[in-house]
Amino acid sequence: MNTSHDNKDAQTPMRVRFVILHHHQLDGEQKDHQFKEHWDFMIEQAETLATWQLFENPTQNPNSEIQAKRIADHRKAYLEYEGPVSQNRGQVQQIESGTCVVKKSAPTNWIIELKGKKLVGQYELRDTNDNQWTWRPRTEK
Repeated sequence: MNTSHDNKDAQTPMRVRFVILHHHQLDGEQKDHQFKEHWDFMIEQAETLATWQLFENPTQNPNSEIQAKRIADHRKAYLEYEGPVSQNRGQVQQIESGTCVVKKSAPTNWIIELKGKKLVGQYELRDTNDNQWTWRPRTEK
């Protein structure tokens, strides 16, 4: 996984794009029992998108802690893409987008400041145990 946003110089944080995609199976699609509806949270990096699966919609209750999982980086095309996912893996629909300042990007802890249409403020993504992450609002600076 690319962690190219190691912001060592806190004076010049970079503003990048982010997107949240609702990933679900299509009506009439053969149901894959391994598949769980989720929301893909993606942050722009140099060449890819750092990506987490969120197991609840963060725009529904932005003050909640949500279980998450870090997954492989995705192509930047997903910043704009909506529609079917290859190999009958459902479809994605954009539910949120905006800009993001990555305040910290360590292998097990990211602190981000979002400026989206619905989500505004600081959030933390933390690996709590063997790729079991949490997404939560952050009140301290």
